Order: sequence, then structure tokens, then C-alpha cells
Amino acid sequence: KRHETWLIQKEREIREQIKKERDKEIELVIERLEEDASSVREENEKSTEQKIRRLRDKFEVETRELEQSERRAVKKYNEIKAKLTEVEGENERSKVIIRQKEQSILDNKKLLEKMNSERSQISDIIRQEFADRIVTTDEESKRIKHEISEQRARHRIELEK
Repeated sequence: KRHETWLIQKEREIREQIKKERDKEIELVIERLEEDASSVREENEKSTEQKIRRLRDKFEVETRELEQSERRAVKKYNEIKAKLTEVEGENERSKVIIRQKEQSILDNKKLLEKMNSERSQISDIIRQEFADRIVTTDEESKRIKHEISEQRARHRIELEK
């Protein structure tokens, strides 16, 4: 009886420990993914803001120069047109990068969901294995007790002869 109680208590403790460890691992993965996503977002925002700030500064300087001279206006117009093409190219590349990052985040979320599902399945399997082992151990214990009881009875009979 004590042994069964002890086994049940041990099983409970092991299950609780496994659950705590699983929950801790899940939290760590979620935190890491959230940190990565946040970092990527911040980097993209900072980079875009810096590019916009630099381009705005350049355009203001170029505008003042354009107002000073007609000749310089034609020259600067061509420079701005070339820069605009470059900026549009950068903008398109930035859009592609953002789409890739969004897809990566989505893929990571799907992977996390899959891993969580697999972890849950593994936990169920482990729980079932523990339950099976406990049943086997209980049956083995009953069998051994029965054998000991039979041995004692035989021994008593032999002593009485």
C-alpha cells in the first residue's frame, strides 16, 4: 500500500516536472521568436527612417541649388531623376525584404505551432508509457507477492511434516 502510494506520488512528481520543463521551453522559444521579430522590425524601421531623412536632406539642398541657376537646375534635375530611380529600386528591394521577413515570421509561427503539437503528442506518449509501466510493475509486484505466499505455505507444510 505504501509502495503504491509512493509510486503514485513519484509518477505525479515526474509528470509535474515534465510539464514544468515543457512549459519553460515553450516560453523560451516564444520569447526568442518575439525578440527576433521585434529586432527585425526595429532594424527595418530605423533603416527606412534614416534613408528617408538622408534623402529629404539631399532634396532640400538640391532644391536650393536649383533655384539659384537655370543651368544648375537642368543638371540637378537629371541628378534627382537618377537618384529617384535608385530610391525606387531601394524601395522595391525594401518591400521584397519586408515581404521575406513577414514570410519568415509566418513560417516560424507555423514551425512553433507544429513543434508545440509534436511536444504535446510526445507528452501523451510518455504519459501512456509511464501508465503502462506502472500497470506492469503492479502486476509484477502482485505476482511476486503471490509466489512468496505460496513459498511460505509450502515451507510451513514441509515444517509441519
